[in-house]
Amino acid sequence: MKNTNQLVPKKPKLTKIQKLEMLKTKCTNIDFLNECIFNYQRQTKNIVEHTLMMCDTVNSIHQKVKRGELVESDLDYFCNQVGLDKKSSSFRKLICISHHSNTFRKYLDKVPSTVSVLYEITTLDPDLFNMLIESNSLHQFITLSEVKKLTNKSLPKIQSNEVSVKINFDLDKTTYESVVFINQMMDRLRSNNEIKVLVQNESSLEQFLNEVVETL
Repeated sequence: MKNTNQLVPKKPKLTKIQKLEMLKTKCTNIDFLNECIFNYQRQTKNIVEHTLMMCDTVNSIHQKVKRGELVESDLDYFCNQVGLDKKSSSFRKLICISHHSNTFRKYLDKVPSTVSVLYEITTLDPDLFNMLIESNSLHQFITLSEVKKLTNKSLPKIQSNEVSVKINFDLDKTTYESVVFINQMMDRLRSNNEIKVLVQNESSLEQFLNEVVETL
């Protein structure tokens, strides 16, 4: 009789490269699909580039007014024609994004085209921005709330008499057993009313655990 209590061996989670190779072997027309991928990514880059060009255009006129090459009425005319308010936060965001446009152009395949999200990214510390780029945490479809979670902006500030402990781990490089252990540890900490547990990207952690369980 089969022992139903016997533990089922856990399958190791595939890395991104391994998953890509597995999907690649199942393709029926890899050349056609690669061409479609190239066209899709090129058009997405164009959308980001168009947003940056729009910001640069606004900033160009703004700078000419500051240098005295144009007058305020010139800026008023421009803003009226394109539907902008020079005193609005939208106008200021366009100017700020333009100041970082050269950096964004290096990563057209990793940054979004939405003005509000791009502006939020401009507020990041340069070292943090580089870290997020290298870890592929930034992508074209990232939302404003996701950027704030990545940068801890949505989390409460630590008081002077509090101690904060931060644990980072890459789901693509961490074994299932390790993630389960960390999750169990956090559950035990949550059960203590004197300890606050704040988790960034908690939805990604839950999705990871659910996906692995489904493959067992």
